[in-house]
Amino acid sequence: MKIYSGSNIGQIRKNNEDYVYISHQRKIYIVADGMGGHNAGEVASQKTVEFFLEYLDRFEEIKTDILADALSYANQNVFQLSQTKSEYKGMGTTFTAAHFNGNMSTIIHVGDSRAYKFSQDELHQITEDHTLVHALYKKGKLTESEYINHPNSHVLVKAVGTSEYIIPDIYNEFFKNDDYLILSSDGLTDHVTIEELSEYISTYQEPNKIVDALIHFANEKGGSDNISIICIKFENEKEL
Repeated sequence: MKIYSGSNIGQIRKNNEDYVYISHQRKIYIVADGMGGHNAGEVASQKTVEFFLEYLDRFEEIKTDILADALSYANQNVFQLSQTKSEYKGMGTTFTAAHFNGNMSTIIHVGDSRAYKFSQDELHQITEDHTLVHALYKKGKLTESEYINHPNSHVLVKAVGTSEYIIPDIYNEFFKNDDYLILSSDGLTDHVTIEELSEYISTYQEPNKIVDALIHFANEKGGSDNISIICIKFENEKEL
């Protein structure tokens, strides 16, 4: 696999509350987008990843139920931490992680960061946004145009650390040679359509070029939030 990541503060924010983690040894790749006043978003995203990994380190073999338990453990710890200081109150984070066992990936997800799969010149979004607007759209209460242009599109209905218990979404995806996995915070997807993202992958092909070009493009479009991306390209992999 070829892997490249980038995280950029954007054009508006004063600090970067995204947290990107890559471990080839653990075969785990994570994007977390923190939220909260002052620097609480930074604390939430980083601590969630740290607690998640702390739990995983108890096991030699990582399975799906262990990933879910690890995120539950991280959620409870971050929630408890949010009760310790007034500036931490209400802090939370999105969390989108991929763990690989050979060519099979388990993706665990909470919030509105996203995972995409690009295969045979087609891009599809693996994860589903945990936002109020998306929930209304799914129920048929918003048109597609209203959904895309809604002013409250970032109101989350689920985030790590904002409540004592959480149930993540879990997806299993198989990747073959020349497929790509993209993990990103909403600082990218706010400015880049799925068609544009597909075009950038097709045009630039190499993960480092894709990530750098997308961050530059998102900043040119306004850079209204922190922009974080992990791009994984599958090459010379032995298919299971």
